[in-house]
Amino acid sequence: MKIEDAIQFFGYSSENKELDAYLTTLEISERPIFNENSEEWVLKREDGFILMFRAKHGYESLYGPVSSIGSMIFKQIRLYGPRNTDDFRPYQGKLPYGLHFERTLDEVKKILGNPDFEEEPNTPERVLVWNNFGGTEIGMVLTDDETHMSYLDIEPVKSKYIR
Repeated sequence: MKIEDAIQFFGYSSENKELDAYLTTLEISERPIFNENSEEWVLKREDGFILMFRAKHGYESLYGPVSSIGSMIFKQIRLYGPRNTDDFRPYQGKLPYGLHFERTLDEVKKILGNPDFEEEPNTPERVLVWNNFGGTEIGMVLTDDETHMSYLDIEPVKSKYIR
């Protein structure tokens, strides 16, 4: 999976024909349908990623209107690094914006700038978030020793952060 290709489908319904064709190229047959859960995750443990879908009403309240017909909207990608604790193989593709799982936090901050949200040091699974970088929101969870990324989340910018 190429991240640049995948993020083009943010805001598309799981029932959309273009997204369906894309997911088929990734050998993903599951298509989330709303069944009282506001989020559904499509796991690809062997490839090191999760595709996350959100119920349309919840998606629109966070990100804005969608034109796609369907109940579940593609909203996020989680990419796992080699030091994750969730039993995923590491994602082997290229990360966006010059990031790499083995970069230190200081190196990431040189690329992305200071995060908009940062948990206190030594917090288990410490989270950092950049609300609007390159048209996406980036969330990063550090390894327990805080030296590298455990996983990286990429999603559309929430409407309240679009200026």
